[in-house]
Amino acid sequence: MSSIEIPATFAYDPEAGAAYVALTSIPLGGVAETIEILAMVNADLDEDGRLLGVEIVGALPGTIATPEENPQ
Repeated sequence: MSSIEIPATFAYDPEAGAAYVALTSIPLGGVAETIEILAMVNADLDEDGRLLGVEIVGALPGTIATPEENPQ
């Protein structure tokens, strides 16, 4: 099986407790749709439905929140 290199970047906002992994450079207005894929995990898609990045809300260092602790 071969692998594909993706130039991903990672950002963390401690005030919001959110982490973001961008799989590509996202131009202003490049996100056409954001969908919830799991509780507190959102995916940003472009106009063709390609995955641009993933946001993890409640990503506090040293903690793991379960869906029961953070209901939608």
